[in-house]
Formats: sequence, C-alpha cells, structure tokens
Amino acid sequence: MPKLKTFQHSGNLGDIIYSLPTIIALGGGVLYIGTGTGSLEISSRAPAPNPMTEPMVLQIIELLKTQPYLTGIRLYNNERVDYKLDKFRENHAVMNNHIAKSHLEAFGVNYNLALPWLRNIRPIYINDIVISRTKRNLSILNKFDWHALSKYEEKCIFIGFEDEYEEFKKCTGLNVERYPARSILEIARVVKGSKLFIGNQSLGFALAEAMKHPRVLEVYYPAPNCIPQSINGHIKLSKNMVRNTLNKRQRNFLPPQFDNILASSRNFLFILLIRLRRKLSSLRKKKHPRTIG
Repeated sequence: MPKLKTFQHSGNLGDIIYSLPTIIALGGGVLYIGTGTGSLEISSRAPAPNPMTEPMVLQIIELLKTQPYLTGIRLYNNERVDYKLDKFRENHAVMNNHIAKSHLEAFGVNYNLALPWLRNIRPIYINDIVISRTKRNLSILNKFDWHALSKYEEKCIFIGFEDEYEEFKKCTGLNVERYPARSILEIARVVKGSKLFIGNQSLGFALAEAMKHPRVLEVYYPAPNCIPQSINGHIKLSKNMVRNTLNKRQRNFLPPQFDNILASSRNFLFILLIRLRRKLSSLRKKKHPRTIG
C-alpha cells in the first residue's frame, strides 16, 4: 500500500484554498494546517501569513473535509511532512502571479485552473447576488463600478463582518442586507447557491474561484494575484453583465437532505424577514411621500 503524502500550510485562509490544485496534482493526502500567535517570515519577497487562530483553522478544516482528495486535515504540531506548501511564497513574482500558479510552480506540477477544485459543496439559496468585501486589498473605487448594482439592491446579500458591512455601505452607497454566515462552509454554500459572486481579493473570492462560480473580482492592482482563471470570471462590473447573469437559468440544485432541514428553515426565515422589511419600507414611502422644495 503506497504511503500517504503529507502537506503543511501556514495560511492565510485564501492561500490554503489556492493550494488545493497543487495537492490534487501531487496525488492528494493529509493536510496539516498551522496555527499560532506569530509566523516566521518565509520569504523576504512576500509578507508572512497572518497568524491563524485555532477556531479559524477548525472552520477551514470543516470545509476541507468535503474534499475527496484529502484523506485527513489536522492541526500542525511540527510533524515531518513531504511538502511544505508555504514554499509558494518564495516565487519572485508571487505578488503578481496567480496564487494557485505560484503554488503549482513551487513544486513543478500542473493543473488546469479553468476547472473547479473545490467540490461537493451543497448550495444554499439566500439571494441572487452575494457580495463580500474586506478592508484589505481594496481597489480605487472609481476603477470598479459598484453603482452597477444600484437597481439590484434587493437581489444582493452581503457576507462578512459587521464593520466590513458598514464600511461597504458607506463607500458604495448601496443599501443591501447582511447575511450572518456562521462558518466558512456556510459561506461557500451560500456563494454556490447564488447566481453571481462579487468581491475583492479575499477568502470569499477564493471560494468562488475554486468552485468556478460566476464571479466578479474587484482587483487590487498593487498585487493582482487572484485574476479569474475561467470564462465565467470577470474583473469589470457593469449593468449589462449583471442583468445577463441574473437572466440565466439557474442550475438544478441537489434535493434537500435531512441534515439540512434546520439550516433551510433558518434561511427561509431570514429571506422572509428581508421581504417584510422591504414591504414595510414601501408602505412608509407611500404614507409619507417626499416633497420637493
């Protein structure tokens, strides 16, 4: 029986997602993920990964357990491994080269990045458009037309921390609802259940890219290392693109399972709450119309 190959990664979370094609190309195996209050500088040419807490790592482990090419995912405790995936940071073009390509090149293997590598994610429908925008890696706003969503606010949902949500509304002027996802796996499922994902270079976009879900990237031009790698990925947001994407027929989802009943009920109540809020807002506008002058 062949020996299981072992891999180790120190993060960040999105980088782990981008390392998966390399693990597939090397035959799969056991992945160890590091935690800690500090990380060694792996390369002077790229920043060291941000320290990951154990709860963060446990969430990414929950997601990765769905992947058939990973026979185990464990917390790293200085075990000897066959492949230290942090080696990707030694690539001299790591800030401009696609992160998944940097991983592949570090070990001299190939993978068609136009194909999905995050599999078996069961979709949850919350809304047609999912938005995720962190405070890091932000483009200059006039290079990304968030106003293309102005007529589609009710079809959008924001996933992220409360402060990110408030900053997003402040910067874009868009009034969209926030969905309080409780895990990385749930975020992936909500993205998969939508018709379109829009976000900056972050974990959210890494998930959409890995699933090859229709997506638009707000590019961070000082380090454009997440450019979409398939024809249903875009770097420009426009009203026509949004309209055409929303008009496409959605794929049939898998039938609900017993273990999803609780989550489905929660999501139904959340959607119902959004619709009630909109109805009340519409009634208030009719009761108190705006006056000019």
